[in-house]
Amino acid sequence: MVRESADETKRRGRPLPIVPNPTEYPSSISRVGDAYCISFDNVARFEVCFARKLVTIFDVGADTTSEALTHLLYDHVAPRILAGAGELIIHASAVEIAGRLAVFLGETGAGKSTLAASLHNAGHRLVGDDAAILAPSPNGFCGRSVYPSLRLYPESIAAVLGDDVLSAPMAHYSDKKRLSLPALDDADLSPIPLGGFFFLVDDDGDGQVGSRTLSPGHTCIGLIENSFALDKDDADAAAKRMEKISHIAREVPGYELSYPWDFNVLPKVHKEILARIHGQADQNGEDRTVSSNG
Repeated sequence: MVRESADETKRRGRPLPIVPNPTEYPSSISRVGDAYCISFDNVARFEVCFARKLVTIFDVGADTTSEALTHLLYDHVAPRILAGAGELIIHASAVEIAGRLAVFLGETGAGKSTLAASLHNAGHRLVGDDAAILAPSPNGFCGRSVYPSLRLYPESIAAVLGDDVLSAPMAHYSDKKRLSLPALDDADLSPIPLGGFFFLVDDDGDGQVGSRTLSPGHTCIGLIENSFALDKDDADAAAKRMEKISHIAREVPGYELSYPWDFNVLPKVHKEILARIHGQADQNGEDRTVSSNG
């Protein structure tokens, strides 16, 4: 698979994938007595004690802003606390389409939040852009957001939502903005039946929008790779997490979704997603491709 050069990506208009800032992921997670210490180098540390139901923030860096602490607590610490409590948490954005939850997964910079925001702007309800809770339900499996959120780079905000959207800094070390949308402020946090998992990948530079059905095994691996864990050395917790994921992967379809990094092609991406959610696309694993120019 070939990635575009920086100049090519700029010409297409989609933000360049950002190399993950080391503060964006815990530099370490260690067990200290009956608590866990989640560290973010030069920013802050979070002590999580389940017995006391307490989170303590300490060693806060001199340049660390309150926005950064909120971001790390909500987007990195909280999902791991829920995972440590036995919930299945996936790093993904999620949008409700026709009463079913479309879940988007991919590497940092793949465009999960931008795609979710564009679907929201097209009339589909944004559920969240960072972490989803997956669980069984009487009629299958459902999902909901850890909390309703949307964070985008200024280029994506301007291209997808316009310049009139209220936003605030996400963290002092990132250009991303945290957006305030009425749909998020009044969000319904009820679980939604899962409609499908969409793994975002590069388009190989062929300029086409395409998708293909993944096997349950590939879907399972993708979900495992994108799941949160508090203690990665906890073999029992890992086994339970894998068992839950394997059940979901057997019942909920997974797709590989590829498209050019171009804001203008997003309406065609929407059509591809809707075709999959509504079951109008093929289900035999064959590729589906649509030219981004026609």
